[in-house]
Amino acid sequence: MPLVSLEQDKRYRRIDDRYAEICVACGKERDGKAERCPCGTEFAKPTSNFLKLAWTPTSLAPKMPDVCPHCDSATERLRSITLTLPTAYKGGTSAANSRITIEFGTCKRVPPPYLMWLACITAMFFVVVFGLAALFGNYGALVPLAIALVGLVAAWRAYGWLRLARFDHRSIRLRARRPSYARALADRNGGRVL
Repeated sequence: MPLVSLEQDKRYRRIDDRYAEICVACGKERDGKAERCPCGTEFAKPTSNFLKLAWTPTSLAPKMPDVCPHCDSATERLRSITLTLPTAYKGGTSAANSRITIEFGTCKRVPPPYLMWLACITAMFFVVVFGLAALFGNYGALVPLAIALVGLVAAWRAYGWLRLARFDHRSIRLRARRPSYARALADRNGGRVL
């Protein structure tokens, strides 16, 4: 699945099959490793939140494409995906969390992500139950086990059209199953497909 990287202080433009960094002010392509654009704007330097005990998550709000991530048709329903990550560690074992929610449009055929997640959990439960039954000699459980495995794969595939992979202090990473949707999302937000 293609990984789309959207950064709040960098912009990219797709040129054939590669992504070139461009100036956020004038839109000119960055010349090699130049620190400043000819217009005078300084290019962002890489930063890290590695081993920091507290950091502020990005305030980037991505603009989603007007097509469905499932079939590239017009959007008819609004869906949302949420990711919660720890952003501050306090003394002992406590942590403060931050949540990012992204809304995107889908066609009627895409089920809500939370229902498909529940279907995955339910199918996993039945796979374990029937797998243990078959393991201990009840070979009549092999047919329900096969059905539960097919249900698990189908639920996982239906869940994963667009996923919020992670976020940090300056970027958001999304996974889109269709490469065409990933490119449209990257182009609309000045991001890149990794």
